[in-house]
Amino acid sequence: MRRPATVVFQYCPLCNYVPEIHPTTVANRKTRAHVANTDNLHKHVAAHLEELALLSLPWQDDMGEGSSSRDSPLEEKRSTLKDAGVNGLDDVSLMFDDPPKLEPLADEPNEFNNLFQPEAPTVDSREAEWGFVPSIPYDGHSEDRVLQNLMRKHLASQVEELGTKHRIEREIGIPTQVELQTICDWISPMDFSAAHERISATRQEGTCDWFIQSRTVTDFIAHRGSVIWAVGIPGSGKTVLSSAIIDYLTRFAPSSPQRAAVAYAYCDSRMQESQTTLDLVACFLRQLLEVYWEVNVSIPDDVHAIYYLHKETKTGPSVAECLKMLTALIAGCESVFVVIDALDECGPATRQELVRTIRFPVVRFLVQAWANDSQRLESGPPSLSLVSRELDAYYNEITMRIFNQPSPDSTLARQILIWVAFSRRPVTTSEITDIVGVEVTSQVIASSRGVLAGAELLTSVCAGILTIDSKAGTLRPAHVTLETYLQRNREGIFAQAQEYITASCMRYLSFEEFKAGPSRLQKHPFFHYAANEWGHHALGAAETACKEAIIAFLSNRQAVESAMQAKSINRDWQFYPQHVDSESYPRGVTGIALAAFFGLATIVEALMDKSVNERSCSDPEEALFWAATGGSAEVIKLLLTRGVSPNVRGVMRAAAENGYEDVIRILAANGGDVNAGCYEDEGSALQAAAIKGNETLIRRLLELGADPNRVGGELGSVLHIAAVNGDESITGLLLENGADPNMKGGMYGFALQAAVEEGHENIIQMLLDNGADVNLEGGPYGNAFQAAVENGDQDIVELLLAHGANINTMIGGEKYTALQEVARRGLEAMVEFLIDRGANMDSRQRNGQTALHQAAKEGQAGVVALLVQKGANPNIRDQRGFTALDWAKKKNFTEVVRVLEAARQL
Repeated sequence: MRRPATVVFQYCPLCNYVPEIHPTTVANRKTRAHVANTDNLHKHVAAHLEELALLSLPWQDDMGEGSSSRDSPLEEKRSTLKDAGVNGLDDVSLMFDDPPKLEPLADEPNEFNNLFQPEAPTVDSREAEWGFVPSIPYDGHSEDRVLQNLMRKHLASQVEELGTKHRIEREIGIPTQVELQTICDWISPMDFSAAHERISATRQEGTCDWFIQSRTVTDFIAHRGSVIWAVGIPGSGKTVLSSAIIDYLTRFAPSSPQRAAVAYAYCDSRMQESQTTLDLVACFLRQLLEVYWEVNVSIPDDVHAIYYLHKETKTGPSVAECLKMLTALIAGCESVFVVIDALDECGPATRQELVRTIRFPVVRFLVQAWANDSQRLESGPPSLSLVSRELDAYYNEITMRIFNQPSPDSTLARQILIWVAFSRRPVTTSEITDIVGVEVTSQVIASSRGVLAGAELLTSVCAGILTIDSKAGTLRPAHVTLETYLQRNREGIFAQAQEYITASCMRYLSFEEFKAGPSRLQKHPFFHYAANEWGHHALGAAETACKEAIIAFLSNRQAVESAMQAKSINRDWQFYPQHVDSESYPRGVTGIALAAFFGLATIVEALMDKSVNERSCSDPEEALFWAATGGSAEVIKLLLTRGVSPNVRGVMRAAAENGYEDVIRILAANGGDVNAGCYEDEGSALQAAAIKGNETLIRRLLELGADPNRVGGELGSVLHIAAVNGDESITGLLLENGADPNMKGGMYGFALQAAVEEGHENIIQMLLDNGADVNLEGGPYGNAFQAAVENGDQDIVELLLAHGANINTMIGGEKYTALQEVARRGLEAMVEFLIDRGANMDSRQRNGQTALHQAAKEGQAGVVALLVQKGANPNIRDQRGFTALDWAKKKNFTEVVRVLEAARQL
């Protein structure tokens, strides 16, 4: 039997409304007051919260569309809300300002004329009186006939396109679609669709029409490169507005050969580690690729090339590579929109970098955030602090009533709230029921039916202040103001919470059943969280309080190995089980290494003292490597003072790869070699920093003596890496510090060829200006000129020719020219381009064949006709005595035979 929610609301603290109460005698003869209809009080409080959100949005007059004649009645109506203690919130509006620190883009004409623009609504009597149309919760909403008609038309068009879509799917075949899914999964596992559906489901019909129909949004849609920064207080409805504009743009974009593409993200302060600039850019890339596929039924060549570049090494794309792929995708879409909700909840670096990184001239951005600077808050109305105090008092009373429940309910509720308030990412109901089952043995849940009952129990013992996200399966506060309250007051409400969480994780990870066996992640949902996050919770007071339990766990080799195995699997593994390689994880990691990774200096020191004559859980050199990987300066200092060498293999690169400048500085100050290599020649610290595009760290490493000409790893020198990434600033920095533009190494051969192959014309120009030799041979194409020709980039070919590239250079084992290669591949435009610039059509390869031979052998009739027209000699014979016509006949290319026979008769 489902357990009813505990009743804790007795009156509304904002207006002192008291619902009807009936005394009821219970079994223990004590009389308890029960609310006749609890939902009424919940709805009453929710109405207040919605009014607060409504009043924090812009009034029509504030948007510049009202007339001064309404000022008096507007102020009169606003004054009627003072009794609720929320007067003045309308002035803390959702403000639309120019984005800070971004260079303005040139205005462009309206290039989105086909997008549906809603008709201006008729003036409502309430609008004339209030300045806006109020939306009262639970009172119903008027029908929007325009919206209904549009939906019918949209659905009809979708039905018409259904047959075409199925025909195309049959033509392209299942393997191509599987490849699309594989590439999408490689780009990013992040998916915000479930969060979007959940948020959209809470939006009442018509409540955001004022926003979509506003001049700000219509201008935003009409002009490429435009940006809206929507700033408002927490709970003002910014997230709901984001969902509304996303739905509008995706559902009502025109059905045309090229359609509008919408990428979006709902940021979360608890997900900062997985919502970095790279993570979010990759997520946008995945969304746009899916739209591109729907329109073009293909994948751009740049996306294919970068994917296959990483396929063998099983690595992900860099930011620069994501941007290159985005450029190709954007070219295939009529209009591109990016909506970012709660940007302020990202880390500081992400907030500064994200919009600047992906701001293309044709992309429109809508960014929602909370302006949390002291000046803005100080200038706000006094009612803000009043409402904050009222809500704090309201939630204080709720939590006290929850904690005053009879045991075991109060204990269970406290545990649940601790996990919700202190978890490092949103926890799922299955994870909480799993760990609570460990803590409260009477609540152990074994069957799937029991899990559902347990999930309902999680919310009922917490008096309904928590809700379950049905899409994501996570447990979260029922309102954003409650979430803010818990984050702000959690240390005071839940004493020793981190100690409790750490102890729970230690008990959990120490169970015998986790040491071996299949399907451990599936059977035990909390296992992945515990393995990944226990050390972060242990930092601080919990490290000392739980010292014995932590050491006992780390001294158990099997338990540590099992935890490392779970830790090495992506947290989204359940969505992509086909990509999970449970056997690919660092084996043999010791307990001291794991403690060092999390920065637990006290534990590391205790393990070193405990294991002086044994290595069961202590390997100081390995610990130094893992401390550098985790960025723990304190543990690094401890290990160095204990005599560990700063030149442990790979330690300097590990620190650089993760951007830990302070760790590198400590290692270098203690004799660490900044040019030290790594395992399997993965390159130096400088190369790792260049791969990540970390210019600050590159500058510091150069100051510490890093060699910019050291060659190692697949990408060659650090200059090669900067050229591949197209990073002009880093390339310039390296050249200023002595990087040799003609240094050979890596898969590209030379930096110039790397820049040419990736199409970075600005980098090519920099390298040429600094002495790069255009005719050096090496790399997969032979030389930079050949790479430019085969890529079909005429501008780059022209640039290289202007700097001395030899158009007739023979390269490769068969000693072929650029003209012969593009003729073989059928690149007709490039063939003509080279001939017009002096390429020798009758130049012979080592086997005596000309460009005409190559084109004829491959059946390139268009190229053959062009060569003949330009004066190529069709009578030249190769070493086997064959002419181009002989090869065409031998391979039965009838069209080529016809062209060559016609040429012979001239």
